[in-house]
Amino acid sequence: MWAALDDGRLLRPILEDFYSRVYADPLLLPFFHGITKQRSVEKVHSFLQQVFTGNKTYFGDRPRNAHHWMVISNELFDYREGLMADCLGRHGLPEHLIARWRKMEGHYRPTSSSPRPGSES
Repeated sequence: MWAALDDGRLLRPILEDFYSRVYADPLLLPFFHGITKQRSVEKVHSFLQQVFTGNKTYFGDRPRNAHHWMVISNELFDYREGLMADCLGRHGLPEHLIARWRKMEGHYRPTSSSPRPGSES
């Protein structure tokens, strides 16, 4: 995957595109209260670099620990996953690599399908 991302050079533009959409999205924005878009891009970039290369580049909490307070329904996870898949496609990742990316992100799918408080509005 790292090679397909031009040794990571495509990752930052993909994440900047994705988080620009997330921070403009009323369903996803509440999860980022008090966190800048730049910080989100930087943290996820270092996390994904570690996932894709195996090099120790991420020094934050594991996703389940960092996001333990978030109650995310499967529907919202699907919605977010669709936004990411669209960004990946817009940046030229072929469909088979988008599928591989989605499979990797599927490891972080919530085990509970409870709706996020306030998501029904």
